[in-house]
Amino acid sequence: TSVDEEEQNTEVPRVIIKENIPIGLYTIQFSAKESKKDAEKDKVMLENEGFSNITIIPHGRYHRVRLNGFKTIDNANLASKRIKEKMGINVWIIENK
Repeated sequence: TSVDEEEQNTEVPRVIIKENIPIGLYTIQFSAKESKKDAEKDKVMLENEGFSNITIIPHGRYHRVRLNGFKTIDNANLASKRIKEKMGINVWIIENK
């Protein structure tokens, strides 16, 4: 692919995961940290940017930092773009089934 094609592909990666989150909602995975303390720092950083409904989910040796409850993919995409613009961090959008 050419550089122009790569620049045009700005779609945020989507993953489908089955968890105990209401069906049809989308979740953003912000980070996965080995240290719970580092995950808590990420949560505070998100709160300072005005985000809410943030959870830290232990998974194996990692602690996943997630923003929950987006009702549409468009809302999740808007939030992920805001995170990228303000914080410079790429995130994953998860479709909860």
